[in-house]
Amino acid sequence: MRSTAVAGQRRSRGAGSAWASVVVLLLAWLSVAASAHAGHDIPLHGLWAPAESADPGDWRGQGEPFDPTALKVFPRGPAGAWVALYPRAGEWPAATLIVVVRQPGLESVVFHSPDGGVARASSLRLEGDALAGHGRLAFQVRAPPDAGGPLLLRIEPLDGIASAVGFAVQDQATYLREDARWVAFASACFGVMLAMAVVTLFFSFWLRDITFLLHTGYVLSYALIQAIQTGYAFSVLEWTLIAEAPRAWGRTATAVSVILAILFLDRFVALDRHAPRMRRLVLLLGAAVGANVLLGFLPLQPAQALARALINPLLMLAGPAVLASALVAWYHGSRYAGFFLLGWTPLLALTVLDSAQLFGALSGLSWVSGAALAAGSFEALVLSLGLAERTLGVRRDREQAHRLADIDPLTSLLNRRGLERRLDALIAAAERGGEPLTLLFLDLDRFKSLNDNYGHVEGDRALTVLADCLRAETRSRDVIGRYGGEEFLVVLPECDVDLGLQVAERIRQRLERRGIPVDPAGTPLTVSVGLAVRHRGEGVTALIERADQAMYEAKNSGRNWVALASGQPG
Repeated sequence: MRSTAVAGQRRSRGAGSAWASVVVLLLAWLSVAASAHAGHDIPLHGLWAPAESADPGDWRGQGEPFDPTALKVFPRGPAGAWVALYPRAGEWPAATLIVVVRQPGLESVVFHSPDGGVARASSLRLEGDALAGHGRLAFQVRAPPDAGGPLLLRIEPLDGIASAVGFAVQDQATYLREDARWVAFASACFGVMLAMAVVTLFFSFWLRDITFLLHTGYVLSYALIQAIQTGYAFSVLEWTLIAEAPRAWGRTATAVSVILAILFLDRFVALDRHAPRMRRLVLLLGAAVGANVLLGFLPLQPAQALARALINPLLMLAGPAVLASALVAWYHGSRYAGFFLLGWTPLLALTVLDSAQLFGALSGLSWVSGAALAAGSFEALVLSLGLAERTLGVRRDREQAHRLADIDPLTSLLNRRGLERRLDALIAAAERGGEPLTLLFLDLDRFKSLNDNYGHVEGDRALTVLADCLRAETRSRDVIGRYGGEEFLVVLPECDVDLGLQVAERIRQRLERRGIPVDPAGTPLTVSVGLAVRHRGEGVTALIERADQAMYEAKNSGRNWVALASGQPG
């Protein structure tokens, strides 16, 4: 009992250390995401106003103050919204300056240069002096305005949900450092997601387990969502096909990711056993999301408009429902639900924060978008680890079932099935190596008298005593087992007839010394042993039959004897 408790404590400590390592990894990942925009920006203040026309003369120099470093959704006039950035110091520094628009999503922004030039940029295309700002929009300022005048931008009208954007003005060196840092960070996150998807795809075919395939599809669809939202798909990968209809791709990828997440959750945490009622709810929501996707592909404008209107409410219901289902399953004993919760909860929380910023909340948390990208790769890693743990668990259970199928429950030795399997493997090895192999066939003498006189409980005890004698007199590489009833086999690899006779005699003597009576007269329990050394080319059945015949010769010789099989030397 004490050894079992100690082993349990060790497993508990090991599991605790593993979970602690995962949590530390998450915190480190999110801290990297939070510092992705760390740089030395020029202090700014800003004004904004709805744009009535695209003419920069429409900007009157008056508007509503705002903090450029905070994320904000700008209400639009017919031509969008004007944004004017001013230096807090009153003068622009004498350096090559870059205007940066952070988290632009699919927004299109026009920069009116102080020298009269015009540049336009979005995640999909660049015009004029717009720079390839990865994950951002960027414009080079060839000559700053005199006397601290404004840098003027216009956010163009958008057919869809507007993004909460932020602004910065940086010197060129700071901009390049931040740009390189973002590309490295985003590439690492997408690399983790892709690697986990490839690994689970491989295992889905190797293990023929659809759970791995669902995980692969979910990770890839979420990676596509992030690639579109951050602009990585366009500015880094230059996927022109997606650039032609980014909103349609984004909506479809979002819906597919939710459907696959639900199906993956169902199989991974076994909702049918641990949360059957919640299972019905999340599957219904998954079906609704799938139907909405199909509705959006119908060549009818009302159907497409309805699909766009329904997708966000469905997603807002599905996310918490998936989380609640995993919690219920975890509460009812699904250990794999813990992996799902650890991966899903940070991602869901950051998605909620990201959505809240579209409504003007949490505008100072500019790191949320990067953290969501980090959380996506973290989730892919955690769920892959959960799948690996699940696979190992299934393998352990299968191996244990095989072991139990080969073990005699009374003596804890191999049973007939296990003996024949092991003997077959040892014979093959002996045939290849040309080494001798000796088989002992043992049968207890007067075992029926023992049972008749003292009952089957004492008979069972006698069998376990013989098993102990066999263990005591054999090597660790020898194979011993109960062949059936009171018959036992001992397989001695790399053992000749002389050594085999010594082992058999020690077993016979050890059992006789135990002095187990078989009748009221005190006749001790003994064993008769037949010994056969394998002939070259001889198989399992023939070898056992020869050893069995030798055992009967020992019985006929008066019992409590070791007899050699016919044709054996000695």
